[in-house]
Amino acid sequence: DRYYEKLGMNIAFSEDAELLKETQDNTELIKKALNLYHKDRDKAIKQIEIILKKYIDDQFFVTELGKCYGMRSIAYYDELHDSTTNYEKFKEHPLTLYRARISKHKLCKREDMLHRPFKKNEKICAKQRFICEGMPALYLATTSYACWLELGKPENDFYVSSFIPDNRGERLKVLNMIVTPEMINGFYNPAWDKEDLRRKEIQNKMLSFFPLVIATSFKYSVGNKEEYIIPELVMRCLRRFNIDGIVYLSKNLEHDIQLHSVVNVVLPIYKDQLQDEYGKITRLFRISKPELFMPQSKKYEKAKNGSFFSDIFHEKKQQYSYEPTITTIEGQKMIYGETDFCHFDNYLCELNQAYI
Repeated sequence: DRYYEKLGMNIAFSEDAELLKETQDNTELIKKALNLYHKDRDKAIKQIEIILKKYIDDQFFVTELGKCYGMRSIAYYDELHDSTTNYEKFKEHPLTLYRARISKHKLCKREDMLHRPFKKNEKICAKQRFICEGMPALYLATTSYACWLELGKPENDFYVSSFIPDNRGERLKVLNMIVTPEMINGFYNPAWDKEDLRRKEIQNKMLSFFPLVIATSFKYSVGNKEEYIIPELVMRCLRRFNIDGIVYLSKNLEHDIQLHSVVNVVLPIYKDQLQDEYGKITRLFRISKPELFMPQSKKYEKAKNGSFFSDIFHEKKQQYSYEPTITTIEGQKMIYGETDFCHFDNYLCELNQAYI
């Protein structure tokens, strides 16, 4: 409600009746879904379906994993390019994703890093963002740092594997839920982009879509699980629209400028898509064996690039680039490409990757 109120007070948008109505409609649908959740789950899902249906034909919001904004920025959106960036490099570099687990027992098999097998699905409950009761999901992230944040910044027993999607994996259809105030504010400038109607169109869609981003992004300071209701409903809508997963921003990031280093991917696993105990979707990735993260390990520094983030976004010794700073395990503020996490990312990329 406050977001809608602020939007209506903003001089840039207050005269756009269509935008304001769309935003208000989406806000009301979200609130209705929340109220219906415990009374009639199917009706609650229907409210979110009504919202998503407005955006599924726009390639900024629903596209292939390998072309998604959260993976390769605007490389596949020609109408949004600037003349100073070589986007072919973005397109040519293999995507590198990561998955982590905390384990006091040594992990050494690729299977150890897959989602929970279906034989244990009775233990799966909706106590995490974008997860449905009884339905396992494969969670991946763009860096080992993002994995570390999602697991609560563990000091020990942090195992990570690299997941490299093949051509079929890159074609997985995903819902892009990465929208930030910084993106919206810088997307369309009437003075410069007056003739660029596509930029204006995407900006308006991001503005009206943003209530759903809010509803799937907030965190209670103490353990109330109501925050997971709307994310669960979004997940339950995916199959209706033939969408394979969701790309979203970590809720544990320090600031939005960290964007491409803290992107998460969640791919639900359905019973009718099983191969053995695991979803067929896991066969679309080449996976490295799990490695225990050891901060300040000298062997990581020997790895010469390799990860998508390092090769594309890390510009050595340039403080003002695409690259964000992060707070390391030791509490230091460092450019991501110079941290142990980034060296570890590259090291994992140099290991042998294979299909399960």
